[in-house]
Amino acid sequence: MTMQSTDRRDDAAVSTPNPALPPLTPGVSRSFPQRITPSAAVVARPMLVLLPIVLLLVPLVGLALARQPVYSAEARLLVGGFNVEAQAVPGFVEASRTLAETYSRLVPTRAVIERVAETLQLEIDEVEGHVDATSVPESSIIRIIGKGDDTGEAIRFAAAAAQALEEYADESGQLASTQDLLDEYRQASVALNTATARRDALQSQYDARVAAGTVTDADLEALTAAEADVDRAALEAETLAATYSEQRTNTGSSGNIDLIAPAEDTGSDRRSSLQTAIAAPVILGLIAGVALATLVANRRGLPIVPAHAGRG
Repeated sequence: MTMQSTDRRDDAAVSTPNPALPPLTPGVSRSFPQRITPSAAVVARPMLVLLPIVLLLVPLVGLALARQPVYSAEARLLVGGFNVEAQAVPGFVEASRTLAETYSRLVPTRAVIERVAETLQLEIDEVEGHVDATSVPESSIIRIIGKGDDTGEAIRFAAAAAQALEEYADESGQLASTQDLLDEYRQASVALNTATARRDALQSQYDARVAAGTVTDADLEALTAAEADVDRAALEAETLAATYSEQRTNTGSSGNIDLIAPAEDTGSDRRSSLQTAIAAPVILGLIAGVALATLVANRRGLPIVPAHAGRG
């Protein structure tokens, strides 16, 4: 009894038509719409593919053409100079490359920007963003880059930044050298004072022994050596003082950085901005166009083709 009721329910389920499927036609097998591939959709609906490209391309190209181009200029500096003997010293070349990287990072900072603003008689905020630098890989060359609204402005920024960095490096080298000389002079002054005090003490001792009639040759030799020490310390101190004074008044270049290429025009970014304005909408528009054409083509579907017709 139970098995019969179960068979009846199965037969009813099989015989009940599914409303989501088209009704069966006698003698014809049901077939489902074929999904259209993107390549077929592109061939069938090329205008839908081009539509997003055009919608993106036209305004972006218009903006790129209307935009004020940024002009660039470049000057080049060499760290370490052209001293062949110095370059032969072990580690000199590597140290020059390291200095080139360090100096290139200084250009966008206030240390150089303030000098550029003073040279061009501009405000600091008018210089910021207009000068930059980078070191040439595996070399001690620095590329100074100036940017402006026209060629002349870009060249002025690049030339002023190169001059400012060169002066900064020269003054930094002189300052370090001057400080070293000052320290040495102070040490020499201390040594001179010590030698003088010792000589004076020996002189007093010598005079007392002369008066007492107990002076010896050893006393004379000690006093003579002390006087020689004073003379030697005085000469060293005087030499350092003269060198220090000369270094402080010397305004020439220290030779640490040399200009090897003056500022020259390197063009503007108009071409690169146009290339970006064309490439971006073409790529994005192509992706969107293919997706749109595929979606529209599959929404309309393909005609249903019978799997086999009934034999008449």
